[in-house]
Amino acid sequence: MADLVAETILDGVIKISFDLIKETYSSICGVKEDVKNLARKLTAIKAVLVDAEKKQVNNQQLKDWLGKLKEADFDAEDLLETFAAEAYQWKKRPTTLSMLPPSMGNLTGLHNLHVFQVGREKGYEIEQLEKMAHLSGTLHISKLEKAASARAAKLNEKKSLHKLVFEWSTDRVVNTQDEATENNVLKDLQPHSNLKELQIIRYRGNEFPAWMREGQLQHLVSLTLNGCLKCKTLDLGDQLPNLRELYIKGMHELEKWTDVECRSLCRLMFSNCPELRDLPSIFPNLDYLKIKSCNSLRALPVVPSLQILKLINNLILEDLNEKVLEQVEAVNDQYQREIMRDRPSFSRLAKLTVKSCPKLQALPRLFSPQKLEISRCELLTTLPPPPHNRRIFQLTLEGCDDGALVGAIPEISSLESLVISSISNISSLPKWPQLPGLKALYIRDCKDLVSLSNGEEGSLRTLASLYLLSIRNCEKLETLNDQELPTSLECLIIASCPLLKSFSLKNIPSLSDLYIEDCPMLQSLPGDGLPSSLKHLQIQTCPLLSERCQKEGGGGPDWPKIEHIPDLEIDNSHILVPSTSVANRPVWYRHFICCRASLTSLEREMVKKAAMEEIFLEHKTKKKWADEKTGHLCFMLYARSLYICWSHREYWTWKCFKETSDENIEVAKLSHVCRLEVRGKLSTSELSPEVVYEIVYVVKLTNGAFGWELPLILNLTLPDGRVQVRQISLLEKPRRQWIELNFGNFQTKNGESGEVVFGIRERGGRHFIHGIIIKGAVIRPKQTTL
Repeated sequence: MADLVAETILDGVIKISFDLIKETYSSICGVKEDVKNLARKLTAIKAVLVDAEKKQVNNQQLKDWLGKLKEADFDAEDLLETFAAEAYQWKKRPTTLSMLPPSMGNLTGLHNLHVFQVGREKGYEIEQLEKMAHLSGTLHISKLEKAASARAAKLNEKKSLHKLVFEWSTDRVVNTQDEATENNVLKDLQPHSNLKELQIIRYRGNEFPAWMREGQLQHLVSLTLNGCLKCKTLDLGDQLPNLRELYIKGMHELEKWTDVECRSLCRLMFSNCPELRDLPSIFPNLDYLKIKSCNSLRALPVVPSLQILKLINNLILEDLNEKVLEQVEAVNDQYQREIMRDRPSFSRLAKLTVKSCPKLQALPRLFSPQKLEISRCELLTTLPPPPHNRRIFQLTLEGCDDGALVGAIPEISSLESLVISSISNISSLPKWPQLPGLKALYIRDCKDLVSLSNGEEGSLRTLASLYLLSIRNCEKLETLNDQELPTSLECLIIASCPLLKSFSLKNIPSLSDLYIEDCPMLQSLPGDGLPSSLKHLQIQTCPLLSERCQKEGGGGPDWPKIEHIPDLEIDNSHILVPSTSVANRPVWYRHFICCRASLTSLEREMVKKAAMEEIFLEHKTKKKWADEKTGHLCFMLYARSLYICWSHREYWTWKCFKETSDENIEVAKLSHVCRLEVRGKLSTSELSPEVVYEIVYVVKLTNGAFGWELPLILNLTLPDGRVQVRQISLLEKPRRQWIELNFGNFQTKNGESGEVVFGIRERGGRHFIHGIIIKGAVIRPKQTTL
């Protein structure tokens, strides 16, 4: 009976142990592994007790030892229950205080303190910063509304701080007296003159302090003002000789920026400043300007060095202020300052984006863009004429009600990528001009489009270099005929066309990649089949078509049309049938299956958790685990274990990313490059045999990503030398979230040795690409059709 009691206690203790592993307290205090070890030891103790009970032990010394072991069980139970109570209290701790311990000011020799949250409680006052004279790098001070004596922080004596962030909390009601208080707080936070970057967030004072404009910040390079709602005038003076970047966002009452000479400024962004009316008259060296949601601004300043201009959602903007300057000191094409005469103010403008500016009637007359994007600007009906259109390689036209801008596309040989989006009131596309260099065409959200052409009129056949065509969300499109498609086409994407009933592609001899998605009325593949050149077919969310393309039961009616395609996916399932016998599972899984009848539910859960535990390898550049459903081995090769061309240069930066609650890994972020090449490899001997695997890259596109109009080439080389190639476009992929780029599938074999090698590269390499973050490559079992 006592043995049964001990066993019951141990079951409870082990359960508490596993619960505690998840607790915040154990994670923070660094005892997570200790709790795990204790749980493992208690499991072993239980096994000994159960075994002793079964064997009816008679040895008195052994009985005494087992008795002490049971007492230890009770002690462990008490200890873990106390631990659980402590964890519960820790989780209930007040969240208003900083996670840092109190009285940080006693650490007078501290160099790195990246964040400090001000509190009114003793030990959390802003005065704690007073004696920390050696602070360096970045310091972010938050909850500044609680600062009683900001001057005591003595930031003006901390010469090694290069970046400061001053932040007040949200959802505060500020009266006139509070405005004066916040004015004084910011005044007292004057930094040392060595400061290079300053951010001020949700400041509710009505003016900025004198130290921002009277020469105290001679080395300041970047300034951000975000959510400073009460300031009506921006006065930065002319004593910021090194200020290159200025970002203004959410200053709802800002009306004017006093006219001042800003010779050093190179990047300027205004966003969500609805009352802004006046800007300085000229920015001689500005090369980047973005103005968004400034609904009281009518005219731009003069910008003779501008290269990138973005105008978004400015309701009354009507004057781009284009001028020919008789004389101006500006940066030339070799990035050297010189006196220039008779210079058109937009002569260097290479990238122009204009969205939702309904009062704007014309583009600049004297500019030669490389990238041009026009969206929902009803009064814009013409594009740059010759010779100013000869450099355009990317053109996006969106939201034109009558298709006038589409009809205005000129005959130019430089155009490589064209996007036509949200064009209403056209049932077919207009006649195409001569575009001999066009490689990628995206047609999307054209709700009235019934067919791509009306006979010969509008036929895409004239686009002799086109190799990617994407047709997406054209809700009235009913048919797609290969007679209207160019024979050079290699990659075709058809998605979200609910009325599409038929298509033909037999006469497209170069077609290698075909994606069909969300076309519910599409009932069958073409009667004459698909091109023999097709290497990759993906069909998703097309229930009628998917049913006809199944392999099972002797094959559906359309199976003979696709069985020759080597890389085939139907509704995200691979066609190969993998072996699912226990013999092909990992050793731990076979042991688990064979013995699970004799294990308690708790033990089964413990074995499963242990098997699924992720193991980091090679200094956290790789990760290994077992698939939860199948038990097959999986790998993650992080960016550091991949070959990334030019990753050691300034073109890439490495950032820390929190992969789990306990582990940080590095990701690679692309700054700018003309050549993208990323490769990886893995030995098949490290994988489970007789399993269909897939390889995907996990990447993220930043909000400002550009240059992804042409498709990427994905190569997968198998141990037997076979190569799978896919083309994929990133232009229509979502931004600011992790996405997967699928290289394809392969099946491992018993006794097979060799490597799978996978790589990604851009197609083209003539223009800069920017804004992709690479996390790594995942090798995992593929969902399969059984």
